[in-house]
Amino acid sequence: MVLLVKHPPGRDPERTYAFDVILREFLGLDYEAQPYSGSDICITVVGDERQRQLSIADVLLALPEDQWLQTGSLPVGPLAVWEPRDGGVDGLVPASVPVIYGRQKQGTMFEASENEAYLGVDIFGSAFFMLTRYEEFVSPDRDQFDRFPASASLAFREGFLERPVINEYLEILWSALQRLWPELRRPARQYRAFVTHDVDVLSLHGRSITSVLGSVGIDLFKRREPALAVRRLGAYWKSRPGTGVADSDPYNTFDFLMDVSEESGLRDGFFFVTGNSNSGRDPTYDFGNQSILSLLQRIHQRGHEIGFHGSFETYRDGGRSKSEVNRLRHICDEAEIRQDQWGGRQHYLRWENPTTWQNWEECGLNYDSTMGYAQQVGFRCGCCFEFPVFNLSTRERLRLRERPLVAMESSLLTYMKYSIADTELKVNELIDICRRYRGDFTLLWHNHMLAARATQDAYRRIVRMAAP
Repeated sequence: MVLLVKHPPGRDPERTYAFDVILREFLGLDYEAQPYSGSDICITVVGDERQRQLSIADVLLALPEDQWLQTGSLPVGPLAVWEPRDGGVDGLVPASVPVIYGRQKQGTMFEASENEAYLGVDIFGSAFFMLTRYEEFVSPDRDQFDRFPASASLAFREGFLERPVINEYLEILWSALQRLWPELRRPARQYRAFVTHDVDVLSLHGRSITSVLGSVGIDLFKRREPALAVRRLGAYWKSRPGTGVADSDPYNTFDFLMDVSEESGLRDGFFFVTGNSNSGRDPTYDFGNQSILSLLQRIHQRGHEIGFHGSFETYRDGGRSKSEVNRLRHICDEAEIRQDQWGGRQHYLRWENPTTWQNWEECGLNYDSTMGYAQQVGFRCGCCFEFPVFNLSTRERLRLRERPLVAMESSLLTYMKYSIADTELKVNELIDICRRYRGDFTLLWHNHMLAARATQDAYRRIVRMAAP
């Protein structure tokens, strides 16, 4: 079956992107699109003798040119809330959903008869808003690291950051389509888990004696692990230039990480910084030394992935990004490491819309996994599916794909002040949500954040829970 999607004129690149991602990529449906003079998006099926049709509100993509990418185009809170079950929508959809963009018809968000239905939630415009990070292009809000903060996002302000709202909208759309065309079929998706590690700290080498002694004090009096304190001091003494990474170094958890994932049939991604653009913020290790070459080979030989971790200033510097990616590939070539795809994440989760995505596209990278907030866990793009990205400036869909980051351990332990027990519970909740929609759960856990035994035990349980 082929859907015919008739839409108001204008915004053709943006509409094509939204239709392609929602209908073809996410729902696996074939469609044809054509402009018409109506004010709603009207979906029919080619050759349908009953001429059934689903009309969907068209709000964001219908904005006039002088309002596009302006602050006045942003949703105004508090958002309307709709209860989909009032319209007969059931299944994976929560009891109520926020309406990012929408338009009621005769006082209702949904009405249906035998051959017609109207859905007042602007599915395509809202998806475009969330997936392209439209608000981050428009809003000037930034934190001390020039990052768009979670607290400024619509999802955080309206209380749905920990919900993949676009996945919820997909289920609403699918329910409405099946109501009219029950013979429609949707390809089955499989839940996936991606466990990743940004290698910001390779070893104790380069740490000041003051910071090491501070960690020893925490080992003794907070963690109550004297053996870890002794191991830390011994490893620090051994961590001299040219000596490699000591087996006893508490940050040398690479084999532990691979062991844990292999027990659950998972393949980890280890993302390395290959340059230094800010001496105060970037890692101190030399990516090209022999100890790192040996580590890269061991990771590769065990079937795990090596990726790019752009240094502090690369998020808006295409030339520096390309230089660092080229160094990653050159070193991996020297180590005889071949991979089908290359991806990674920006250091500090620094990202500028659309500069960073365009940089990665021009570097020939396959996927990015920066789209999570440092300050909060959840669904920055409103979605737990991987998707192709869109450049709001050039109005082009890129080859680069985004694999959204759902949870980072330091978001919970440092920013949100969770205990390790509460961190485990929250991550498991997010895993359950991704599994419910047969989506992708992406976890970031830094290798240097696993020194304590209690943290290692919790991490092992989380990875087991995340495994498909």
